[in-house]
Amino acid sequence: MSSGCTIGKGNLTILSGKLPKVRFSNNEGKQVEILLRESIKNDIDTTVNEENIIAYSEELFQKPDTELFEIL
Repeated sequence: MSSGCTIGKGNLTILSGKLPKVRFSNNEGKQVEILLRESIKNDIDTTVNEENIIAYSEELFQKPDTELFEIL
């Protein structure tokens, strides 16, 4: 899945923060924020390396969205 947003088009802004989070909004002002769960971030930081990154990403792809992200 992809949002179609890019930095080059100017519809993405990158800010520093503790956890990856995205906010999508439409022209009517409706918004949704999606935050990577801290447990997933910690697992990535402590588990993933060059040797297992493909297998790990395939495991993540199989997990339900609710296990990976928190909707704010």
